[in-house]
Amino acid sequence: MTLHQFLYSGSRFLVELVEPIVDRLRDLMSVIKCQESYRFYSSSLLIMYDGDPRSVQPRRTSVHLIDFAHSTCQGFLSDTPVHTGPHCGLLFGLQNLIDLFEEFHSFDADVEAIT
Repeated sequence: MTLHQFLYSGSRFLVELVEPIVDRLRDLMSVIKCQESYRFYSSSLLIMYDGDPRSVQPRRTSVHLIDFAHSTCQGFLSDTPVHTGPHCGLLFGLQNLIDLFEEFHSFDADVEAIT
């Protein structure tokens, strides 16, 4: 519900933003998959889009991983746990978020069929 509200303009659901957001989430996943020992504990995702409905340009979207206070990697200061491979928990969360956004495509089709 909250994700739906995030993409609701006040008059309509902005379904055209789903694919660009999912593309950026997939890009982030591909970067995380390449990180061998990094862990991003308590990090957050910042998802933004251009909200100006008067613009003739397509709305811009961006996705950023933020809040690195509890992040670590092999060789960082005196951190003792050494992790190998990508951060599976973060990848799991990103995939779940992608799946949720992708459900909006079918949701939007259902809404159009009703109206």
